[in-house]
Amino acid sequence: MFLELRLKNVKKHADLHVNFDGGVNAIQGPNYKGKTTLLYGCLLALFGPTPLPGKASDIATAGSNGRWVAALTFMVEGRLLRAERTGSTASLTEIGLKGAEDRLIASGPSVVTAEIEKLFGMTAKRFCELRYAEQKRAEVMLTLGVADVNRIIEEVGGVDIVNRVIKACSARSSTLEGKLEGLQMDPELLSTQMTTVGELEQHPALQPQWVADTEALFAKAEAHAAEMTANNAAISDLRAQQQAHQTWRTKLADAKGRLAGTQDELARANSAHAAAVNAAEVANAGNATTRLEKTVLDLSGDAEEAATAIAAMRDLTTRHTTAVSYLATARTKLSTAEASLAALPDVLDLTTLQAREATRAGKSEMLAVKRAELTQKKSALQDGFCTSCRRPFEGMDDAHADELRVQVAALEAEIPALDREVAQLTTDNRKAAEAAAAFAKHTNDVTLYTEAVTAAEAKVQDAVTGKESLIEALGLPANTTLANLQEISTGISQQLQDARREIEAIARVAAEIPRTAEAIRAVHVRLEAAEVVVADVQSAEPACPADVALVLAEMEAKAERITTTRFGTYNEAQSKQGQRNSTLEVLASERRLLDSYHRRVEDARLVAVDLDRLKALAKYLKDNRDRFMGELWDGIMAYAQNFASACTGGAIEDVKREADGSFSYTEGGHTFSVKGCASGAQKSIMGLGVQFALAEMLPTSMQTVMLDEPSADMDAEHSAALAALLRSTGKQVILVSHREMDAAVADHVIAL
Repeated sequence: MFLELRLKNVKKHADLHVNFDGGVNAIQGPNYKGKTTLLYGCLLALFGPTPLPGKASDIATAGSNGRWVAALTFMVEGRLLRAERTGSTASLTEIGLKGAEDRLIASGPSVVTAEIEKLFGMTAKRFCELRYAEQKRAEVMLTLGVADVNRIIEEVGGVDIVNRVIKACSARSSTLEGKLEGLQMDPELLSTQMTTVGELEQHPALQPQWVADTEALFAKAEAHAAEMTANNAAISDLRAQQQAHQTWRTKLADAKGRLAGTQDELARANSAHAAAVNAAEVANAGNATTRLEKTVLDLSGDAEEAATAIAAMRDLTTRHTTAVSYLATARTKLSTAEASLAALPDVLDLTTLQAREATRAGKSEMLAVKRAELTQKKSALQDGFCTSCRRPFEGMDDAHADELRVQVAALEAEIPALDREVAQLTTDNRKAAEAAAAFAKHTNDVTLYTEAVTAAEAKVQDAVTGKESLIEALGLPANTTLANLQEISTGISQQLQDARREIEAIARVAAEIPRTAEAIRAVHVRLEAAEVVVADVQSAEPACPADVALVLAEMEAKAERITTTRFGTYNEAQSKQGQRNSTLEVLASERRLLDSYHRRVEDARLVAVDLDRLKALAKYLKDNRDRFMGELWDGIMAYAQNFASACTGGAIEDVKREADGSFSYTEGGHTFSVKGCASGAQKSIMGLGVQFALAEMLPTSMQTVMLDEPSADMDAEHSAALAALLRSTGKQVILVSHREMDAAVADHVIAL
């Protein structure tokens, strides 16, 4: 049941809030007040714009920028719910009862629609077909095609489910028939396969004696393997003895080699010691060390003096370069300042500038006075006449007005010229002031850069004088440069390094004598140790048979004979076992094939049983579907007949559906075609009867019906009968009506 509707910016309703009661709710009001929009609002809140006629953009009230809201509160299955939608959002909320909190059930347009369709037990389209009658469309159920009406009845009555089951049975039957055809097989093929399996079960390779022979061969091969293991162990022992003796011979040769190497090393150490002694004697001849040390002392003083001179020359060179660069920059800026000063136009003196500015200020003041006078005269001229009829007020006449107009015209002609003169004076004064400022700046720059040039020239001369004094103090030629000083310093440094290297070489020769003597002592120690090692190795010779090679050859020949015999026996055993395994595999394969034949026969039997059951089910459903449809139509027509009879006071005696799908009715004992003979009121009544009958068939707890002027084509008597009948159905009816009689029988009236 619908309880409350709220519309904001929906068609003609900027902000509307209405409540619905159980029973008949009549919506009344003048034309173009938006009565039908209330029904549209219910559909809009439930299902969105889709069920509504026209475009979605037509929903919003003009000037609302398309922002509309539709919210419907309703009760279904004991649950209080609110569906709310805007142009882009939708929500379905369960309102908490007895203090419980509200709970959001769904959000999003499509999700909310699906949830409401689930609650109502019908789609949005079906709701509009069975629960809503549009204006002047109450007879729509009588004008639908046969297929459309049958489709609705099949869906409402559940017959469409039966049709789907019949179709599924037919498809499944076709599948089973194809499967059964593929499972059919020749009985002789099964018999032949059973014979093949029986013959394989009697094969010699599957008998117990074959298994015993195979096991005996494997046992014999194992005995050969044990004999082979013992022979191999003996061979390993002999080879270990042979390897140990070979290792001893190698170790003895290595010890003797190290002894010979140590003896050679002793000879080399003696030779090196003798050479060191001879070199020391040669170096000490003529007291060379003392002479070289004096040379190093003299050269060190020369090097320090050269370094000091280079540092001084480098500083003077840097100062000279910097002063020359600064002088060039100062001369460039001085030339630029003099050129800028020469390029300036004639500059006005301060007195002339002040006089011109006073003239401009006077003209500006005069312009302001003229403008104020113009404004005052225009106001006087405007205020002297009535704005609507243009008659003069007291104190104003035509002569005075003409005089004011002449004065206004003169001022309007004079002010622009004066305005231009003031603007020109302002521009000229600004340019003159800028020229004076530029003249002052460039004059100051010339003075500044002239002083900078003089200072730079003095610094250059100071640097040149300093370099000349340094060269003279060193006693060098006048044209000596920094590079010359560096070459002199490099030569001194080279001589100093050569002397120091000679001193170091003499020191190394003197130090070599103790080292070589110590090396001789160390080599003597290692020589004694090497002689001890040779004696120890010679005394530790391991035992080994003299004919070990011959014994090993005999044992290896025996191992080869045992291996050949063993592998022959083992291969024979494996061959017999392989024959048995291959026979077992063939038998298993044939048994699997036989089992598949048995399963195929059983599958064919089961498929045949399923096929018979499906065909029987399809026949049963088809026979009862047609009978059930006939019963449904009988019930619908009976309901429609009672509805029409009640609304017409018994004038319509019967309503029928003909074999071709058209409708007919009986009145005054005569049968007529609804399409060709019924009036608009009769069509509306019978159409509503069929629609209400279909609605009664649908199992749902939502019993609300919406009707838009269902009695528009009826007279007052039939309209009153219809309203009374609607009230007696026990459903919630929301109808739009212009008749006061409908309001009289309604349980609740909504006046717009």
